[in-house]
Amino acid sequence: MSGLAWKESRFLMCPLTDDEVQARGEALADGVRRLERLSAENKTAKEAMRRAEETIEGEIGKLARIVNDRQEQRSVEVELRANFTLRLVEEVRCDTGEIIQTRNVEERDKLRAQATLPLSEPDKTEKPIDEAAG
Repeated sequence: MSGLAWKESRFLMCPLTDDEVQARGEALADGVRRLERLSAENKTAKEAMRRAEETIEGEIGKLARIVNDRQEQRSVEVELRANFTLRLVEEVRCDTGEIIQTRNVEERDKLRAQATLPLSEPDKTEKPIDEAAG
C-alpha cells in the first residue's frame, strides 16, 4: 500500500447511556435554577437602580427649580404681633422685618392673651414705642 493514513478527532453525534441522560438532565435542571436565581437577582438590582435614579432625578429637579427661581424654602422665625384694638395680627419675618401677612385676630390669639403668655419676646435693642415717638 502506497498511501498515507492519519487520525483526527471530530465532534460527531453519539447516543447516550441512561446514566449519561440522567446526568445531563440534572445538569439541565441546575442550569435552569441558576438562570432563574440570576434573573431574580438582576430584576431586584435593576429595580434598586431605577429607584436610585429616580431619587437622583428628583434631587436634580428640586435643585434646578431652586437655581432657576433663585430662592428656596427655609425655616424662618416669625414674630406675631397682635393688636386687639384693631383686631389684627401681623406676622413679621425676624430676619428681614418684612410683614408677610396681616390677618384678623383668631380665637387662639385671644386665648394666648387670656393666659397672659407673651406674644413675643421683646427686642432688647429697640426702645419702647413711647420713647421712640419722643
